[in-house]
Amino acid sequence: MIVRVLIGAVASALALLLWGLLFWVVLSAPGQGELAAPDEAALMQVLMQQLPDSGTYAFPTPPTGKGARDPATVDAFRRRNLAGPIGMIHFRRDGTNPLSPGNYGIDFLYLLVASFLAAVLLAVALPALEGYSRRVAFVFGLGLFAVAAVRFSDPVWWHLPWGHFLHAAVYDTVAW
Repeated sequence: MIVRVLIGAVASALALLLWGLLFWVVLSAPGQGELAAPDEAALMQVLMQQLPDSGTYAFPTPPTGKGARDPATVDAFRRRNLAGPIGMIHFRRDGTNPLSPGNYGIDFLYLLVASFLAAVLLAVALPALEGYSRRVAFVFGLGLFAVAAVRFSDPVWWHLPWGHFLHAAVYDTVAW
């Protein structure tokens, strides 16, 4: 059984890698789901000046520590949210090659882990899944669950625009 799970996970990871290349490189327009900054160079200069480290920045910044329990601090945070703007910036100070072979290697490894987990879950559920179509439906259901559980929390809780997340959700749903 373990050999079948491993072979299935490798085959699945390869198929997912190829689907990703097809979807993100061939079928999707670059930046689909994201907006372009009107003056990207000026924005990049401000980000480099204002953000000291690589990381994810949320604004307004939620209160932490003792401030998270202080009613006045929480109320001030709520008022800043109501006034806007609100957002999240994923920031990396140094550049990177978006087409690096290393990126594809890491992508394959993460897809292999995900495929292995799906294969293990499928193996556990196998006695209840008579026929190939039920097994396909089961894995498709895992994909739908993952999309709903993971992709949609940022637009709901951080109020980020839905476009990027819906575009990525289409990719994930078809992939699984």
